[in-house]
Amino acid sequence: MTRVELRGLVPVWALACLILVVAPLLAAALPSQGRVVFKGAPVPGATVIATQASSRLVTTTNEDGTWRLDLGAGAWSVRVEMRGFIPLERQIEGGEATSEAEWSLTMVPAD
Repeated sequence: MTRVELRGLVPVWALACLILVVAPLLAAALPSQGRVVFKGAPVPGATVIATQASSRLVTTTNEDGTWRLDLGAGAWSVRVEMRGFIPLERQIEGGEATSEAEWSLTMVPAD
């Protein structure tokens, strides 16, 4: 009878282990990406800052004006900055695969 009781626990134990292994993968950060342009031309070297509560991730755009950050689940505030341009800020839902969004910069007006 003891063997029958242990056999009944094996599926529960296996399920618990599976949950412990799979849960972090489901909560893992997924890439969010974008492309920074000015009048359709790529803007390399722009700074991209993503914040969520006390978390802060920073990257720069490459020669094609693209950037990529692996954001965890939840709402993130993403800001794009480049000297001579007005900063842009958007809210992005992290933890979901996103398609590339275009961020179009505007020059700071001359005084």
